[in-house]
Amino acid sequence: MGLSLIKNDRVREKRIVPRFPLKTMGWKCEKISTHAMVVKDISYTGMQISCTGDVDNLLIGNSYSGILKWTGEQLELKGKVKWVKTEHGKTIFGMEFDRTNGLAVELKEFLHVGQISKRMKVINKDDFSMDTPTDLKYWLKSDGPGEIFFWQHRDGELSRVQLLILDKLIEWVDGEGLKTGMLVENRDIDSPLSPKEEILFDMDEVVDLESLQLAKDLLNELPSELVPQSIVGFLLIKLGH
Repeated sequence: MGLSLIKNDRVREKRIVPRFPLKTMGWKCEKISTHAMVVKDISYTGMQISCTGDVDNLLIGNSYSGILKWTGEQLELKGKVKWVKTEHGKTIFGMEFDRTNGLAVELKEFLHVGQISKRMKVINKDDFSMDTPTDLKYWLKSDGPGEIFFWQHRDGELSRVQLLILDKLIEWVDGEGLKTGMLVENRDIDSPLSPKEEILFDMDEVVDLESLQLAKDLLNELPSELVPQSIVGFLLIKLGH
């Protein structure tokens, strides 16, 4: 399903997945922009932000304070800009959080896996009227940092399941088993008929137990009406429930 290469003694692999603009997490920093900026990816250590319009005073190495907003909830945080680039007419930049003064604890509470689970929706159904790959059985997406892809064989049996939670990938592949990795870069592929994201991960040499636990916590708190419980139970067994 894409490119593999060796970098920093870890295998870097690419995944290409469908994209749907269901993002309600934003960051407001008047020093950079008068517009609210979209949070593309976030973890407990940093976030990737996309913004349109004029961007002022955005310098690599500088620290900025702002308000992280997520459907009625907000958290004041500070971070340092690590990189900046332009993509499809937008400014994209990465920030590393300043996790002193109790912010590390506040972030874990704000981004609790239970909050991500309860905001999940099924994307590939009639309500959203969009084309999706025919082998994508279920596509669950939170309005925050969480997404699950259930892929199927031609006979309808599961072939692959990918869980994207914060900056982590947890993947089960039929006949291959489990893999885990950490997000390196996320970029949109310019394809108006079938929007996609290309995501690069540094894959773990050994399956990361913390990532597996995160996946199990997410699945255990999923609303029961989203996917059949038999599928959730099957995946929990594969994850070592």
